[in-house]
Amino acid sequence: MKVKILIIGILFLGVLLFAGNWIYGNKSAAKLDQRIQFSIQNQQLPFDISYEKVQVNPLFSEFTFTNLIVSDKSGDITLKSEKLRVNMKYSEAMELSENHKLEEVTWFKLNFDRPLILNDKDLVVFETGNAKLNFDGALKSFTLQELERHFPETPQEVQMNLSDVVFHAENMGGFKIDGLTNAYNTLNEMDVHMVFNPGTHTLELKQLDMESDQMAMVSGALLKFDGDCKENFIPRQVVFNSTASSKGEVSWENPTQGKIILENTEHKFSGNIAFDEKGEISKDELPEFDLYMQLEGLKIEYEEDARQMINKQGSMVGISADDIAIDHFVVNSTLKDGKLQVANTELVMPVFNANLDVDINFSESSIESGEIKNMVLRVSDIKPELKEGLKSIENMLGFQLPTEGDDIVFCVKGTLKNPQVKGIHY
Repeated sequence: MKVKILIIGILFLGVLLFAGNWIYGNKSAAKLDQRIQFSIQNQQLPFDISYEKVQVNPLFSEFTFTNLIVSDKSGDITLKSEKLRVNMKYSEAMELSENHKLEEVTWFKLNFDRPLILNDKDLVVFETGNAKLNFDGALKSFTLQELERHFPETPQEVQMNLSDVVFHAENMGGFKIDGLTNAYNTLNEMDVHMVFNPGTHTLELKQLDMESDQMAMVSGALLKFDGDCKENFIPRQVVFNSTASSKGEVSWENPTQGKIILENTEHKFSGNIAFDEKGEISKDELPEFDLYMQLEGLKIEYEEDARQMINKQGSMVGISADDIAIDHFVVNSTLKDGKLQVANTELVMPVFNANLDVDINFSESSIESGEIKNMVLRVSDIKPELKEGLKSIENMLGFQLPTEGDDIVFCVKGTLKNPQVKGIHY
């Protein structure tokens, strides 16, 4: 009997809680709607906003806007979303519901359903199936205005997740659209994680991950700076890294050339750049990087007019349209402690193979005065027709390319400002 009474009591409390939440939520939603409409009519907002309805759920500290439209005052950019759910700390949500203003925000989540960004011609430039944004920090009502004079004291953290992303590059003003852009204009997933920490004078891009049917990329960066406000902000160092690879064959159309096909590509890139006390790239500390890039199977299936033109022009040096392709291309390069090295770098094409080795010492005073300790470009396995074409050019210009046996070899010494190529006088 006691258990039965307890269950009935719990159910009764649940009904009361649900009813109270519903009644109070409707009341808060009506007040919030009135406050927003008042702000719109009195032009108290820095943007234009409209929506079909707003709902408030006090129990879960959630506000929901249906058919939301937000645009800047000029109408250049408009955001539309079928639904926007805003979650906040309970105490902050209650303050906003009751007082219709909030002195400080320390945590919130935004969840957009099918958001669109449109340009001034009402054309969609960006859309995604779902967009989530999480903020964790401390923003006071005056913080954004105070950034000119003082950064916030606590770390500010932002995380964003986008799914089913489409960029409509053809609707972006001044953005040249081509087949390659179309091949990479969709993303299955995109994750961004940033932390701004004024105490340690760092802005860190902890995560920038993008994945599509064609590619996957993982990136990160760390900016170290001096200054405690926007006015005296000076960058001092940037550390970055990026890894990307394609997923199988990618192809795209070029209206004047034809179909371009890339079988596989991969890159790994990391490094750092130092800045001086003025925020300019340091002359005392040269940038450092480590680069690996590989590309396989790049070819073009030409339109007939383009093929005929290339064959006609290429016949002068003994090549055809089919020869303009890359079977294999790999680059290994490092710049560290003022030394640039390029090794195991190879280009394989139907008409020749090329290998490059580089060793350059840079002076801290000038990039141009960098001393070329070793630079050798060797071109081998040259197609006979190309050899004949090059000989014709040599005879016409009155000089000979430096060779070792059947290979063409460029050996370079001197400085970057005044390089000397062995066997070539100019």
